[in-house]
This record gives sequence, structure tokens and C-alpha cells, in this order.
Amino acid sequence: TTSPLAPRAAPNKQRQQRPHVQTLLPSTSGAAAGPTGGRAARRSVSWCRMASCVAAARSLTVPLTAEGAGFVTTAVLRDALPELQATSHGVLHLSAAGGARGRAALTLLPRADDARGVLAALRRLSSEQAGCSGDDDAADFLQALVGVSLALPVAGGALALGTGREQQEVVALSFAAEGDRGSELEVVCTLFEGGRGGTAGQTTLRTQRRGCTLSHDQAISAVPAAAMRALQGPATLSLWMQDAGASLTLNENCDPDVRHDMAACFRRIVPEDKLQRALFARADEGADACAAIVLRVLVGSGLCLPVGQQDGRVCTGTWQGVWLNEHRNGPAERAVTAELLPARAQATLSVNAGGRGTMDITSSVDAIVAEAGVDDGVAHVFVRHTSASCCIAAARFSPRLEDAFSNVVPRAWHYDFFRHTAEGEDDMVGHVKSTLIGATCSVPVRSGQLRLPDGAAVLLVEHRDGGGFGSSSRQIIVTVQ
Repeated sequence: TTSPLAPRAAPNKQRQQRPHVQTLLPSTSGAAAGPTGGRAARRSVSWCRMASCVAAARSLTVPLTAEGAGFVTTAVLRDALPELQATSHGVLHLSAAGGARGRAALTLLPRADDARGVLAALRRLSSEQAGCSGDDDAADFLQALVGVSLALPVAGGALALGTGREQQEVVALSFAAEGDRGSELEVVCTLFEGGRGGTAGQTTLRTQRRGCTLSHDQAISAVPAAAMRALQGPATLSLWMQDAGASLTLNENCDPDVRHDMAACFRRIVPEDKLQRALFARADEGADACAAIVLRVLVGSGLCLPVGQQDGRVCTGTWQGVWLNEHRNGPAERAVTAELLPARAQATLSVNAGGRGTMDITSSVDAIVAEAGVDDGVAHVFVRHTSASCCIAAARFSPRLEDAFSNVVPRAWHYDFFRHTAEGEDDMVGHVKSTLIGATCSVPVRSGQLRLPDGAAVLLVEHRDGGGFGSSSRQIIVTVQ
């Protein structure tokens, strides 16, 4: 029996053939310098002249409670977007924008009264684990952690956010200090109609116990392969977890020890004993219910994956796979919905960030949006690696962002309990930070320009000292819808 503290030999990645990376045409080239000295070079672009599948593009104002929570109810969305009721299937993209001093995020909660407990748990994490010394840094850290946008499934003229007891609510969370947050938040809404060339599907993922499961093939197959091959241009595949006790992420598809270590990290980052009764009004459901709510907020309920034009395959990286993270004790069946939507343009950036830290790629994304000629829509940014992330965060906080996440996931864990240790002490912690921040982020486009929160930027976050496995270069795919 191998001790969990003893280093294990990593699976031989060199022997696994790297899949073909698509060359999208016509190609152009250019470069944009980042603040850390790295560079982002646009390698290739694919254009699609299909009609836009945007059914509506508007903003709404959400009032905030004294604790900093705002509730985007179904009734509010129907009033702001009457087109929603006429949409048979599609995706509604929501993004926190103006107000709350730009320091806000969007998430899903099964009950409105969970908002107070989640906010308390997040603020405790920012101060006790991330080591954020002031209100501004804590708010900026939490915005990067939770995320400013959601892509929600639409079915039968309404949001498909679970059923019965698992029905969930969209909640805006303001992390600004009470005297600075203001009384309302602007949410930018973009409704995509799947009936104009999109395809919807659903699958059930089964787990035997709490932990992380590689579920890539089954999740992707929720949309028939024939529909993906029939695409006339680039697209996105949106996956969404219907159940509140689990989450979806992208990470290592090769070594199962990564999934073992990730589950162990979840238990340390969100300790059950500090949540039950102290922060939540649902102690009767068990401590794992409280932890599951917070972990779902941290990891996320959905993924937006780029789909290439040439062969209708998702453009995930060589070592990337879709995971189901089960946060409740015991076996479970989890429903995942999928929506395939055509896009107007897709581009690949090649980035060398120069080492651990952040790189501002906003100008590169903005240039792709401008060339795509889309007035209203969404730009999806996707990094094809498992130890790097992309996010929308305050530009002022970018020099300290990676260090804050390194405090949450310390390198000491490499020696304390990790099994996946063969690739260096910066590797497994990089996988965890990539899952917390995410491999994808989305920005609404209005009048041909990115609509970012006040003072925010699109950031590539490099979690390793010298880049990923076998190369210091990172590939980023930008898909414009």
C-alpha cells in the first residue's frame, strides 16, 4: 500500500498523443503586451456570417439589502425581458456591471435566506484564509473568486433552474463595505434563442459518494454529436448543473490522484464545523448541506466551452476534462442540461505570462470583439489549461490576486497530504486555484464594446512558476456570440 504522503509517479503524459489544435481561418496576427511582461499574440480567427441568435439585450436594476444581497427573481426577469416567455430553449447570460463600486458577483442559491450565511462564509474566507488586509482587497478577491456572470438554461419560456425543492434563485452579492456599496446594482442581460440554430439536451450523472468524478464524455454527449458536426461555424456548448448539492468544473483528465487531492482541499477550504449553526439557518439538513452551498458558490454551477468550426469538437485542452463535484454525503443522481449555440467569431490567443501572476488581456479580447462586428452579445474567454485561470477582476488588485489564492491553497499541502506530487510543489495547488477561479469567463458586449464592471479587467492568471506541463505558453480561445 502506498502512503498518501509518499510521492507517486505521475501517469506518462509524454506517451499520450496531443490532439490536433485547430487552425481557424482566415488568420491574422498581432500582439498586446501585458503588465507582467508576457505577451498575447492573436494566432487565428474564424468568422461566421450566420444571423445573430441574440433575442434580447437589456439591463435591469436590482436593489440590495443591508447585508449586500440582491435577488433577481423570475418575475423581475420576465418584466425586463418579455422575450423570455417566447423562447422555447436557449441561454440567458447575466453579468453584474454598474453599482456596488464594481465589487459584486452573481451566483445561485437554493433559498433566499442562505445569502446571509454565504456572505458571512465568504468574508471569513477572505480575511482568515486569503489574508486580505482591507475591505477593498477582500471585495476584489471575492469578486474574482465567485465570478461576475452566469449563463442560465432557458426551457419552455422560463429559466430551468431545477425543480421542486432544488429550485434555485439568482442572487447578486455585493462585497463592498457597507458604507460604500450603494443601494442597487446593474445587471446586464443577454438572451440567446436556441431555436435559431441551437440544440438542447440533458444527461444524468451518477456518483457513489462525495468527491470529484471525471464525467467529460457523458457531459459532452448531452448534445448529439451529429448536431455538433452539422455546425456551420464556431459555437459554444453551455453545461449547467441542475442540482444545488453539486458543481461542475474543468481540470486534469489524466491522473485520478488530482481528483482525490481536490476533494481533500474542498474540505479544508470550506470546513463544515465552522458553517453549521454558526452561519446558516438549515442545521437540520446536516453540515454537508451548508458546505455544499458554499462550495457550489466557489466552484460554479456551469461551464461554457468553445466548439470549433472544422470538426464540431469542444476545444478543451489536452489534459482538460469536465468534472462532477459531489458536495453531499452519499450516492446521488445529478441532472446536467446542455445548450449548443452558434457564434459569430472565434479566435485563439497564445500567451506567455512569464511566470506566476496575472496578465491583463482586455485589449486583445476587445480587439477581437471589434473585428467581429457584433453590436450586442457576449464574449466568452476560455483558457485551455488546468493550472491557469481567466477571470474578470479589479485591475488594481491584479498584482495581489494570485498571492491571495496562494494563501487559500498553500504549497505546504504538497507535503502534508497531496498524492499528486510528481510534477512539483506548484502543480497540484495550481489545479486547485484553477478550479476556484475557473477556466472560463464571459463579458457582455454592448454597442460593440466590452461591458465590464467599473475598474475591472479580463485577466489571465498563471498559477505555476514557469508555465504548464511541457511549455510556458498558454492558449486562450475567445468566442464572440
